[in-house]
Parts: sequence; C-alpha cells; structure tokens
Amino acid sequence: MPIFRKKPARVTAVQFVGGRESYEELKRFVGDILKTWNIHHDWVVLRIKQNDLQLSRGDWVVKEKGKDFYICSSNSFNEDFEPV
Repeated sequence: MPIFRKKPARVTAVQFVGGRESYEELKRFVGDILKTWNIHHDWVVLRIKQNDLQLSRGDWVVKEKGKDFYICSSNSFNEDFEPV
C-alpha cells in the first residue's frame, strides 16, 4: 500500500485566547466572516462557507494560500504546524 506525506505548506494563523484584544486581532485577520462574540464565555462565531462555526478559547483560525479559513484546535495545530 502506498504511503503519503502531507506537503509542507505555509499558513497564516491567529489563536483566539479570549478577551477583547484577542477578539480585535481575530477581527483584523478574518474580516467580515466574524459574526458573534461572547465576552463572558470567550467564544466567537465565524461564518465559513455558509456554516456558522464556534471558535473557543485556545482554538486557531488558519488560512492556507488560495484557500478559505478553517478552525483548528490547539492540540491539532501544535501537531501539524511549527513557527517559520
């Protein structure tokens, strides 16, 4: 059976850590797909491809070149990506 390895890809990403400062950074990164923010529970809602997705504290928003944004848990992000 053939074995494959994921090609290295450079991505831009922002981690949501909760609070207004993190919200503002995320808003600058994703623009108008940011729909809702709940300051008390530290989560936001993003609309990606007509789906509303909840982003919780610690999650990452990732954008690959030429592709849409997607949400990645902190654990998955740390397994798949490293700083350049």
